[in-house]
Amino acid sequence: MSNRQTTALSFAVLFLSAAVLPAQEINIGDVKRGNYNDQVVSVTGEVVAGPKVATPSVQAYYLKDRYLDVIAVKTTDKLPELQSKYQVTGVAQLDATTKEIFILEQQRVAIGLPPLPPHDDHGLRNLLIAIGAAVLVLIVIAVLLMRRQRSAGVSAAPADGAAVSLPPSTTIDDFKTVKVYKTTKVLPGTLVVMEGGKETDIIYLSDQSGRGEIEIGRDSPDAAGGIRIKDRTNTVSRRQARLVSSADTRDFRVVNVATEQSNPTTVNGKPLAANESVLLSDGDTVGMGSLEVKFRKR
Repeated sequence: MSNRQTTALSFAVLFLSAAVLPAQEINIGDVKRGNYNDQVVSVTGEVVAGPKVATPSVQAYYLKDRYLDVIAVKTTDKLPELQSKYQVTGVAQLDATTKEIFILEQQRVAIGLPPLPPHDDHGLRNLLIAIGAAVLVLIVIAVLLMRRQRSAGVSAAPADGAAVSLPPSTTIDDFKTVKVYKTTKVLPGTLVVMEGGKETDIIYLSDQSGRGEIEIGRDSPDAAGGIRIKDRTNTVSRRQARLVSSADTRDFRVVNVATEQSNPTTVNGKPLAANESVLLSDGDTVGMGSLEVKFRKR
């Protein structure tokens, strides 16, 4: 059989094997021991120097894997450069002359990082400009939000569906039975906490909403502003009552905002209906659950 006939037969075996059997990723040493003759295999290694093999249609190069095993790879393509790394797929065959196993190359894939794209100064400049613009917009938005928060104050518990804002000057008096949020806008009245018929703490009333209104309710982690009652008996609603001050008459009214299922607010012992309001006089006693306070005009 001539060399051309042998080469043609080898390539026929190569393509037939590739169509029938999948490539197996194995070590070069296992291929050289003849365990995969006439099978499609896939090996990985570095191109090294070796005996020159060349015919009019086939050349050969040598591949060494990490276990230092070397195998010849016959190819009809251009030979790869030395020290380059490839994954080679092909049919393992026995050389009739040398009695050595070689691989008849079907596919060769370089191993390593893909080449970098061409350097584009114009595209890079546009990217940097876009990033800078986005950062500038974020800074402007952050500044506007900070200014808005400073001017509006810190949001507090809602009263009649409207958010109450605490000015930056808000301070807190933390008594045994109540927690009182105060501002510098003082209102002409106080509430005196009564325990066992004795006056204990004095609550100085101040305007936090800008409308002359003060919310009274149970203290809780999600509640802030107004007068928060430290209710250990669960007898007070989160929104129990509201004090409304008139700037013209300097009068105060108390409004019962507790639901019908809760304990009502009382004035001088009389329960108030839902949303009922009463004009307070100096010395009136207001009851909310277990808390009792006495109203004083100033």
